[in-house]
Amino acid sequence: MLINVGRGTAINEPDLADALNSEEISAAALDTTKNEPLENSSSLWTAKNCFISAHDSAHSLKSL
Repeated sequence: MLINVGRGTAINEPDLADALNSEEISAAALDTTKNEPLENSSSLWTAKNCFISAHDSAHSLKSL
């Protein structure tokens, strides 16, 4: 599983979508993406086991 809560530019998003769909990577959780908000045309929206949040993980109760 890949988790990214740092920099959206650290991930090649089309390659990640391909790796998820081919099950090379089992899942991904992204709190940030290269462009925010993520474009409607992004292949990440339909990639298998891809979980995308609104870049707000720092605002959870546990982080306060």
